[in-house]
Amino acid sequence: MKNELAALLGDEDFRNIDEKFGRFNLFEAIGAVKGELKHSNFLGHLMSPQASHGLGALPLQMILHCFLREYRNEGRPIGELDLILADLDDSIVYRELDNIDILVEHRPLKLLVAVENKIWAKEGKDQLRNYRGKIEAKYPGWDHRLIFLTPEGEEPSDSFWKKCDYSVIADTIGKLASRIEATASESIILILRQYVEMLRRHIVDDMELNELAAKVYARHKAAFDFVFKLMPNSPFGLLEVIEPKLRENPEWEIDRQYSTKLLFAPKSWLKFPVLNNCDKQIWTKTGRSLVFEVKSEFTESQNYSYRVRLSILLGSAPESTRQYFFDAASKDPKLFQGRSGSLSDKQTALYATELMKNEDAKNLSDEERVEKISNSWMDFVQTKLPALAARIEELAQKFPTSSLA
Repeated sequence: MKNELAALLGDEDFRNIDEKFGRFNLFEAIGAVKGELKHSNFLGHLMSPQASHGLGALPLQMILHCFLREYRNEGRPIGELDLILADLDDSIVYRELDNIDILVEHRPLKLLVAVENKIWAKEGKDQLRNYRGKIEAKYPGWDHRLIFLTPEGEEPSDSFWKKCDYSVIADTIGKLASRIEATASESIILILRQYVEMLRRHIVDDMELNELAAKVYARHKAAFDFVFKLMPNSPFGLLEVIEPKLRENPEWEIDRQYSTKLLFAPKSWLKFPVLNNCDKQIWTKTGRSLVFEVKSEFTESQNYSYRVRLSILLGSAPESTRQYFFDAASKDPKLFQGRSGSLSDKQTALYATELMKNEDAKNLSDEERVEKISNSWMDFVQTKLPALAARIEELAQKFPTSSLA
């Protein structure tokens, strides 16, 4: 084991990961990773054209452009072109007005954008509906754009709000930093890139880093397993209950494997072009349009969460593909339970369930958790999975080949 650990510490890819996480980051230093108020303060300041960053309305324009995309199919009076042509310098950005995290008011367009930001906390009961009521009373006749911002694009309880995930924020601010590189001060660019780096370390998936970590883990599995075994109350091992069961079944194939999630799909899906027409540079490297995902969701605090969630994810396939499967799932709510309420161009859950809830598992022993997740998995395989896989295959057979693009 000493030799295994020495090989791990000497691995160049491992050193690259360690160096990336070992670099000083201002936002980590001030405790902003899990500080919801600090995220809202930073985003509110960045979006304000009058703020001291000196970037004017450019950050606001780029971020609003992303938010408005969530409404592109609703025929709203204000579109993306109106936003591009508008003078946003006089926009007013409020923080915590009527307890709403970020409120953007643009009087010439009569545009009101509200952002409710949730990092680790859950949405309060009727919180979004109450906020909407305040906005409708205070801004009658305005075009209201209501955004529910979370790390992974969770579904809002109120259908008038649109979900948005933090990967959109990371991508947008990263593009902003590149766009102003030749004109803005080095300190502003550094701060923007440090914020994006912090998001990719802790809030959103960094696909390049995930790929690198998967390679390092495959090369040094024995050393990592030895370390994980010594971690108190570690949730990592829960997925190891499911992984061998998948590999033993010749009908299934693991698409991707990370420390906290497994992506898999039936091998039979490979024969359907519509199930494999995703851009390999954007989502899964195999080009699959749909995959099953088992994910162990845990916190980085001393109090681990043992929630294990299983979903069918529809990825960044062409719009015709996404709309087709989303509409079909929406028409069959009994089979496609827990699906997303709206279609995203990044990833959309067509089905979701919990194999293990944190409140059920937190007082169990490690052996009892393993038994519980194993039983839940077998129950899913026997009662739900065949029907879901068969229905998706049936839909793939009926998909018009003329719509493939």
